[in-house]
Amino acid sequence: MRKHRLLCFALVGFSALACSSSSNDTTSAHEDSGTRTKDAGADRSVSHPDSGPAEDSSVGSKDSAAVPEAAAHDANQGTTPDSGTGGGADTGVDGGTAMPNGTVLATGPYIGIAGITDDGYVVYDTPNGTYVVSITGGTPTQLAPAGDPSSPGPEVTVLHNDVFVWTNIQETPDTPGTLAVWSHSLGTQHVLSSNSPTDFTVAVSADSSAIVYATDSADGSTWTMFGVTTATFNTPTILGTYTVSAKCSPYFQFTGTASPFYAISTECTPGGDGGVTQSVVAYKSTDWASAKVLASDATSYAIDSTGTSVAVSLPSGQLEIVPLGSGVAASIDSAGALSSGNPSFHLSLTDSFVLYATSAESLKRSPLTGMPAPTTLVSANVDGIYQVSPSEASVFLYGGVASTPVFTFATGLSLASTATPGTPTILSTGSTATGLLGDAFTTDSNFAIYLTNINITDPVVDAGGSPQASALGTLKAVSVADPSNVITLATQSNGLQGSTDLALDASRLSFTDNFSFNDAFGTVDIHVIDLSTTAPSTIVAAGVSSGYMVSHDKKYIVYVINRGGSTDGLYAVAP
Repeated sequence: MRKHRLLCFALVGFSALACSSSSNDTTSAHEDSGTRTKDAGADRSVSHPDSGPAEDSSVGSKDSAAVPEAAAHDANQGTTPDSGTGGGADTGVDGGTAMPNGTVLATGPYIGIAGITDDGYVVYDTPNGTYVVSITGGTPTQLAPAGDPSSPGPEVTVLHNDVFVWTNIQETPDTPGTLAVWSHSLGTQHVLSSNSPTDFTVAVSADSSAIVYATDSADGSTWTMFGVTTATFNTPTILGTYTVSAKCSPYFQFTGTASPFYAISTECTPGGDGGVTQSVVAYKSTDWASAKVLASDATSYAIDSTGTSVAVSLPSGQLEIVPLGSGVAASIDSAGALSSGNPSFHLSLTDSFVLYATSAESLKRSPLTGMPAPTTLVSANVDGIYQVSPSEASVFLYGGVASTPVFTFATGLSLASTATPGTPTILSTGSTATGLLGDAFTTDSNFAIYLTNINITDPVVDAGGSPQASALGTLKAVSVADPSNVITLATQSNGLQGSTDLALDASRLSFTDNFSFNDAFGTVDIHVIDLSTTAPSTIVAAGVSSGYMVSHDKKYIVYVINRGGSTDGLYAVAP
């Protein structure tokens, strides 16, 4: 089956050689590359193969008390379905077949959503190939045929307005393929490479005008990186050729919202002792050849969205800010300030401050203007930054981790201000597994969302009797202005087969409950609630496949029914 690389989950997996993006978009991962999956709305920490264990699972609990849960309202009261924009209003399950709600985008079994472009085109897989269709309906366009049943089939990545499709992939995992890009503005697909590695996903600028992609050597030991704009498809610029191994591969992401865009890369060189040296380099999209080294040896970096600065951590634990214009680093905090093996920090999207967890387990904030002494916001029990709100006024912190053979979850989750020193609001304590497996905040930043009491030990058994990995837990929302107001949204929300929740506009939130392995994908009920009111949630789709998505403009929920009945298909509903 084809591999979708859009969905990802904000587990704790931070690492020594992580590239921490400061993007807070909640529908698609715009700037990320180098990983198969995309996080929806996190301070991305993208693990490199050489990074080692994500966390020390022996870290003990440091939190002492949980916030008492207030009975503001029961989010699961009432199940009146939204009438939608197309199909019938009945969203119940009749005879084991989910009843559709909304506009039919495609019909048939075994459809999988690969992503939604920023300009409103849904990319999906079927047994017959990969297609794209307008979110308002219309005639689908085929992007790739299904291919040989013995091969992995086409792979897809959706970034901004672009859809990247790898075809002609061999049976061996991660082999090169033919890479083509499609967008509505291009109209037709453009082939970028006939030999592009499928384990490097590409990187794209915010307006989809600049692209970085890779070609593979014959023996797979090196990648040649190219920079190209949509206006100069036929004249790509070679950015460099890099050795690729289990411990070392290049990673790119774009910063900035207007041209010129900067493609920021980590370029690593294997060391003789088995370690790596990682440099951070900036390439300007208007002059790809003018590469600027921002740091020659770094453990991690973070970008803003203005294309102004990059925050860099050094192996000594020192934190620096490097302006993209001058390239002259300014020290924020001295050696030993950050964890040398697992630094955790966030550069403001507006390039106004940097937030970081210290090696002494405190949380500090430093402005970037004038560089006065940093302010301590939280004095103890901070292992790392989990997520910053879209307004950058609030931050999720974790105080420990709980590991399984496959997943790593936070423990000791708390909520704090990014500006005012004080005691954080404790949301979970002890060894309670907690995760952000969807959007961590509503769009207006007034409510924080998290999954707690996650069952990470007992597998769920699907309809065929086979055990399946799951992260079933209780989904909760907490008011940032009144942390005593904790709302239980769902008790059977699962983040491993799809996001537990996705933000809509303002304080409106979509979320899933009632997870069950009723088909190969698992089924859920999709709810919508306005957390700014006391009104109960509304079910907009029931008994549908996990892995739903929300459009970039927050106007549509896209979901799939795969129940083996006449209603199987792809749907979009305006909640």
